[in-house]
Amino acid sequence: SSPAAVGELLTYSFTVTNTGNVTLTDVTVTDDSLPGLVLAGASIPSLAPGAADATTYTATYALKQADIDRGYVENTALVTGTYTDGTGVETEVEDISGTEATNDTATRADLGTTPTIALVKAVDLSAVSSPAAVGDLLTYSFTVTNTGNVTLTDVTVTDDSLADLILAGDPIPSLAPGAADATTYSATYALKQADIDRGFVENTALVTGTYTDGAGVETEVEDVSGTEATNDTPTRADLETAPSIALVKTVNTSAVSSPAAVGDLLTYSFAVTNTGNVTLTGVTVTDDSLPGLALAGSPVPSLAPGATDATAYSATYALTQADIDRGYVENTALATGTYTDGAGVETEVEDISGSETTNDTPTRADLETAPSIALVKTVDASAVSSPAAVGELLTYSFT
Repeated sequence: SSPAAVGELLTYSFTVTNTGNVTLTDVTVTDDSLPGLVLAGASIPSLAPGAADATTYTATYALKQADIDRGYVENTALVTGTYTDGTGVETEVEDISGTEATNDTATRADLGTTPTIALVKAVDLSAVSSPAAVGDLLTYSFTVTNTGNVTLTDVTVTDDSLADLILAGDPIPSLAPGAADATTYSATYALKQADIDRGFVENTALVTGTYTDGAGVETEVEDVSGTEATNDTPTRADLETAPSIALVKTVNTSAVSSPAAVGDLLTYSFAVTNTGNVTLTGVTVTDDSLPGLALAGSPVPSLAPGATDATAYSATYALTQADIDRGYVENTALATGTYTDGAGVETEVEDISGSETTNDTPTRADLETAPSIALVKTVDASAVSSPAAVGELLTYSFT
């Protein structure tokens, strides 16, 4: 077949020609230089000068893996015949087979070879936290299959497209056609923040094997790993991400009078914390629920998981009479951050400020009030005569 397969038959025919001028007897073909060849036929009793016999002998040979690995089968046979010389002595004449009657070139059968190899790379995420954390381990396994029809030697896996991946294993000395090796190579990789930010880890490995072609030249065959033997799809480990943010808003009332007065300043500070497991960018605070509040600051370019920024934003607010009448000032702010999800889409996460990272309780500034009132009563006695008389009026006013 094309390519050749173990057990397939080569069929040989033998044409014996008497190229001399004396009759030959007991003409015999032997073919023992190719182990396993099955020769059929019996001695040719007599072969006249110039005569040829192409039917008495045949042979078959079942291909071995070594033949296919070599790329060809080559051998010769031997023919002997007997004649009686001028002194009456029986003498033998012989010839090594050739491709023509005039040569002894070995008969060669070139075989179709298809040296191919396939690498499947699989990933085990059982040691990865939920959600994923820096340093969690991915474990990789590699299954190498000889998908061709020639034996491969020095089969080697390399995996250098993922920086810091630790590959373990030694070259496989020999891999027969159809054979698979799933134990020699393995690898581990510790997650980095960049991987979690991306939402996945994806890469490929490479396998190479060596074979000797029909010309005796050592040649390499290779394959990029895939999820199946028939593809080169990169192996992907999807990571669980938990993007989240928390905003704590606190108020400083040290500039407020006792009791509070209109125009006294409240000073606000904002602590933004990345409470998730992915890096956030363009982290912004807005605070527009309290008219007149003056917010200062600019977006935080990048905020790593667990990191807190307490300096980028601040705000001031001048008390109004309505605030003092109420006895307090209360409001919330909003923090937003951006991350890129596993599909490559930029997405926002947000949080309403609270008194702690775990709540959204409005920030409250209690104001000291001094409720009091004063009454002034005055009397106008201008309508009273001198001396006073009954019935004359006193007029009172009240402020």
